[in-house]
Amino acid sequence: MKAIGITKTFPGMARPALRDVTIEAGPGELLDLMGPSGSGKSTLVTVINGLTSPDAGRVLIGGRDVTSLAPARRPTATMFQQDNLFPERTVADNVAYPLRLAGASRTHLQDQTEVMLLRLGLAGVADALPRQLSGGQRRRVALARALVTRPEVLLLDEPLSGLEQGLKSSLLDLIDQMRRRLGMTVIHVTHDTPLALGTADRIVVLNRGEVVDEGSPRDIYQRPTSSFVASFMGASSFLDVRVLGPGESDSQRRVDVLGTPMTVACPPTVPVTAGSEAVLLIRPNALSVVPASGTATVMGQPEPRGMLGVIQRRFYRGEWMEYQIETERGSVLGTGELWGPLLERHDPARLVFHPDRLWLFPR
Repeated sequence: MKAIGITKTFPGMARPALRDVTIEAGPGELLDLMGPSGSGKSTLVTVINGLTSPDAGRVLIGGRDVTSLAPARRPTATMFQQDNLFPERTVADNVAYPLRLAGASRTHLQDQTEVMLLRLGLAGVADALPRQLSGGQRRRVALARALVTRPEVLLLDEPLSGLEQGLKSSLLDLIDQMRRRLGMTVIHVTHDTPLALGTADRIVVLNRGEVVDEGSPRDIYQRPTSSFVASFMGASSFLDVRVLGPGESDSQRRVDVLGTPMTVACPPTVPVTAGSEAVLLIRPNALSVVPASGTATVMGQPEPRGMLGVIQRRFYRGEWMEYQIETERGSVLGTGELWGPLLERHDPARLVFHPDRLWLFPR
């Protein structure tokens, strides 16, 4: 699926909902669309499925231009946050509805409906009405209805929002199984950053109707294009630092981090001139926090020499402890070992940076 140069302005809007947006997703790929509310994610989904006509741009599916095709004629299916089931139709009738709408033969309709009910564990409730189902069963019916036509592109507009974690995980497993079985492209709109980082093949970040970053989950998280993307994708700290000179390649710089020289990764746009200013992105996993004195260790190794700070807050994160530390250049977030000595507010702490996990932005 390719959406090329999509622009859309709705009547009365001061700015476009989408401005020259281009995205691409291959067969069997799971592409997550992320961004703040109003960034254009849902509008892009409706342009792809045909519910919204773009002012400019094209939509190609399987190499075929479908921009002018009606929604019913596109090889897409959409699952929304609300299941939108027909309340007076049985589960089987709800699942079969897209096939009936497409004019499928009676035999094909029955066969495909039965197969989909079996695959999604709904055969036992085929004759039930939606009001007789649990919330999880209703979501599975909505998914079965979306998949019954075997679409080339499955569009998911936050269908997992508001679900408890167990139900969310089971639905994700079902979607993943069907994606691999059918070779579908899946485009998933979500605000759930841990979910996107853990499941997506690639992530596209939108803001104010424009693509501001795209790449693998690891690249988007560790090597974002801007401080906006960095903050949107998870806990972030930023330090103003001074460039000392070039690193070993165009994608590295030597910088002064709280008085300690380090070589860190960066885009080529960061100045190489000594004395230039830049901004350092510090994820919590890039900074280990240990007691200022004593015999603490970091990841089982003897404590290396680090810089000093003062603990401001402590957050229990289940598998680790996260600290907010005040430094001479501002506040940063770091992690401490859960079973080691716990630091309290106003305690001095030693900061041990992991340069390979740091990322530098232009000032």
